[in-house]
Amino acid sequence: MSDLYGVALGGFLGIIGGVTGQMLQSRFTARRERKQWIADSRKEEYRELLKTLTQTATFLMEYKGTRSGMDQEYQKRFREIYGNGLRVIADRIFIAEEIKEAKIYDRWTAALVELDKSSDIHPFDEAFDRISADIVKLALKD
Repeated sequence: MSDLYGVALGGFLGIIGGVTGQMLQSRFTARRERKQWIADSRKEEYRELLKTLTQTATFLMEYKGTRSGMDQEYQKRFREIYGNGLRVIADRIFIAEEIKEAKIYDRWTAALVELDKSSDIHPFDEAFDRISADIVKLALKD
């Protein structure tokens, strides 16, 4: 009779061990997948930020180089682009803290204001190069 209890107890412990192992494996897998999802989301946010700011800078430098800053069409487009650039900086979720620490918003707005005031695009181009280089460094940090 005691052999029967021993077999039953062994079977029970085997089941408990198997279930516990499955739970732990599932938990570790979920944790790893979450970390990967966050890393992918961060990468995508940096990519979108850099893409939007690059498109904005390209448009502004090309347009500013060929048209008067007082042109109504330019002013309208400038406001749209300005708003889109600020939106994409401000609506980051996973990289918000790094963007804040790097002062990307402040540096970007200062560069845009200076570009709007001046006919010289070179200071804006240099500021944009520094901002985009910093964004790339932040993106590659992890």
